[in-house]
Amino acid sequence: MRVDPAVEPKVREALAGAVAQDPERFRNGVLGLGETDSEYLAALELAFNIVAGAVFAIDEGEVPSDDRIGELAADFSKTSTWSDVSGQAAYDLLMAIFAERNPLEAMNPADAAFTSLALGAWLLAGFEMPSMPEWTDFLDVVLLGLEQRGTE
Repeated sequence: MRVDPAVEPKVREALAGAVAQDPERFRNGVLGLGETDSEYLAALELAFNIVAGAVFAIDEGEVPSDDRIGELAADFSKTSTWSDVSGQAAYDLLMAIFAERNPLEAMNPADAAFTSLALGAWLLAGFEMPSMPEWTDFLDVVLLGLEQRGTE
């Protein structure tokens, strides 16, 4: 996928608010994702792909089973109460992503934005990855992978 240079910094800012567990910064980041519908949808697509890329990296390239998706959603729910995103929303989003369905068929765009960005931030910051001491390093690797996959 081509990462839109106008959208990526906005997604990064929303993720930063979530990593900081700063509800106001996170909310403002999500609300600032796009000035147009197409920009907002591009930001959502990027967020969905960041979630998928992070899970693939964490699980060493394996597609997660339904049980694994349930574990991830439950762990997210326990540690991310600040976000007001439910474990069920995280589960629904992950199930849609890994069933290769559009997550917008499972939830409305606002819920999809808050869920994907809170979950994405948790995945990026909550799992220790060798040679990536900061969540932003992990994000950069995921984004590079998305770009490379889009050019194959």
